[in-house]
Amino acid sequence: MEVRTQREASERVMTTGTALAEKPVLRREVDLRDPVAAWLESRCEKGCVADEIDAGAGIADLVATYGRTASERANSYRYRYVSLTSRNEVELFRFLVKARTELELREWAPWGWKSLRENAMAPLLDRGLIRCSSGKYEIVEKIPDPGTNITAVELKLRDWRRAVGQAARYHLFAHEVYIALPMAAAEKSITAAGELGIGVLGIDDDHIVRELAAAVPNQPMDDSSRRLAAERSVATGWATVKRVGGSSLR
Repeated sequence: MEVRTQREASERVMTTGTALAEKPVLRREVDLRDPVAAWLESRCEKGCVADEIDAGAGIADLVATYGRTASERANSYRYRYVSLTSRNEVELFRFLVKARTELELREWAPWGWKSLRENAMAPLLDRGLIRCSSGKYEIVEKIPDPGTNITAVELKLRDWRRAVGQAARYHLFAHEVYIALPMAAAEKSITAAGELGIGVLGIDDDHIVRELAAAVPNQPMDDSSRRLAAERSVATGWATVKRVGGSSLR
């Protein structure tokens, strides 16, 4: 994905969504959701944008997982029931890079044997993602990692300080982190956000998204959290009930 300089970012204006005859006033966080989601989608041809993703650092309003693998995982029926649903499953799947005996698993178990067995092994066995063969546990089929490039966004209507504080936590799993606010509040946040490598998106009354400051790309602080965020993002494409990022309160 293209990485832009600060000057390029400040000059970049993205018009998102289909123009409406009368655009609603930005009164709630959820009113920011569609313009920002469209901006995220415009950054890369392949990928998916998901709402309300919890990867152990609070709930991010929007998470974009970019790349061909993410797009395939989110849209291919083949992967409908193939997903890692918890941090425990992510770490076990990584440990099973080669077949392991029960003794090896007991010695490794980072949360204790009972927790490993009940919260990771049993669910993966039930879903047919791992199996026990000849006394060893092994992966049935490798699940392609969809999370090579993740962007997380925190939506806020007015409180830019709180937005910066919450967004800073998303460095745990995301390569890039942004906050998105109506233009007046967004402009006030640029300095504080920039000190933490957080990008700033301003949304005007016409629902045009302007990138006021680019996020500083970094490697996520925790790789298991990164993988979990990506897994949960692509899984939302198959969810029967979907939540929308941002608060509905005024």
